[in-house]
Amino acid sequence: MYPLLRINLEKLRHNAHIIVELCRKRNIKVVGVTKVFCAIPKVAEELVKAGVDMLGDSRIKNLKKLQHIPVPKMLLRIPMESEVEEVVNTLI
Repeated sequence: MYPLLRINLEKLRHNAHIIVELCRKRNIKVVGVTKVFCAIPKVAEELVKAGVDMLGDSRIKNLKKLQHIPVPKMLLRIPMESEVEEVVNTLI
């Protein structure tokens, strides 16, 4: 079925680890943005294994998919007033 996206998780983890190490030398924290991968849990888990400090997404439903991963989460946009309670409950 098309389109088909194949993700080499080993290469992803390796490349993310290099970025994390370069940033740590300069005291820069790294957020792994998961939106481009639709918050696929395996991808997010590899980013965490690589050492990212938190996971970020602009979709609340994507952050909910990642609640089981024990790192802080970040909403990458300002929530609508009607979403504030849901965001707080999701990110805490």
